[in-house]
Amino acid sequence: HLLFYASRLLPNTFALILSNLALANLISEDNSRNIHFVIFYLTFGAAIFRCDLILLIIPVALMLLLLRRIKLTDLVVSGFFFSTLAVLLTVLIDSVFWGRVIWPELEVFLFNNPVDNRSAQWGVSSYHWYFTSALPKSLSGATVFMLLGIFFERRVRSLAVVAVSYMLLFSLLPHKEVRFIFPVLPYLNVVAATGLDRMFKLKGHLKVIASLFSLAVITLSFIHLYIATVASSMNYPGGYAFKDLHKGGINEQGKNIAVHIGNLAAISGVTRFGEEYENWTYSKEENIDASQLRELGFDYVLSESNQALRGYKLLKQIHGFDHIEIPRDLQGIKEALLARGVPVLFRTSPQLYIHKLK
Repeated sequence: HLLFYASRLLPNTFALILSNLALANLISEDNSRNIHFVIFYLTFGAAIFRCDLILLIIPVALMLLLLRRIKLTDLVVSGFFFSTLAVLLTVLIDSVFWGRVIWPELEVFLFNNPVDNRSAQWGVSSYHWYFTSALPKSLSGATVFMLLGIFFERRVRSLAVVAVSYMLLFSLLPHKEVRFIFPVLPYLNVVAATGLDRMFKLKGHLKVIASLFSLAVITLSFIHLYIATVASSMNYPGGYAFKDLHKGGINEQGKNIAVHIGNLAAISGVTRFGEEYENWTYSKEENIDASQLRELGFDYVLSESNQALRGYKLLKQIHGFDHIEIPRDLQGIKEALLARGVPVLFRTSPQLYIHKLK
């Protein structure tokens, strides 16, 4: 998941870079220069790229004060100076591109504020989702070492508290996504690293047992990573449908063709980079009734509905990842191993359909 987003020019990606730089200074030699860099990176990240980094600034600032790594006056002065500088920078530059005076992250905050809760339009999850689903999937086997690090290494407990505080604050918003907790995953990986380090500092037979245990956890983590990667690669039916659409319409590439892209296709792989033909136009307009598609002049429709659309014929169905399954017999295990190298079957189901105007 993180590697996928690392390749995307999203605010989350740039904010993660700055939050990682802040973490690097936070765990480096304890001097005023490093602490001021922590404040610099986090305030710039919050003001320019992701306003929700404020939820990270709050516990980090409290940690710095409680551990007496900075004075309150210095924290306030530095925070005010860097915040003002960052806001002026983003307003000056972004206003040029938008053609009006704008502070983008302020508008993002006003849209997603907890009172109006408009982000819930994109789906909601339970309050504990970050802790019971997103975090275990993101950390995988590192979860075990993280718990050991918290238990054995007193120096990193403050980092764990910062990460947990951030996720607790974010849990107040009903709409949740894994990318929202990216800034604190490195914090927890630092904690996990200290836990793994402690395993190899044990003596005698305990060191042998701990080493074997650590090796087993790391091996299982790699297996989990492989299974998750294969499943993820099958989870982009929109991309496959878009590719098949252009392949099937190659003889019409010179014609003026209009394509409507449904919601599922739009969020599962359809991108501007897949638009192969210059004469074709692509629309992601929402809230269009199926009966209106023909009237609006769409020649092709990418839809999650397998029902016949009035005036269209179904060309092809596109499969996507559905679930994994453990084989129940030796033959099934053999087939799974030969297919993917692991005793797991990856099941797909029809998820998208290509319709063409009759």
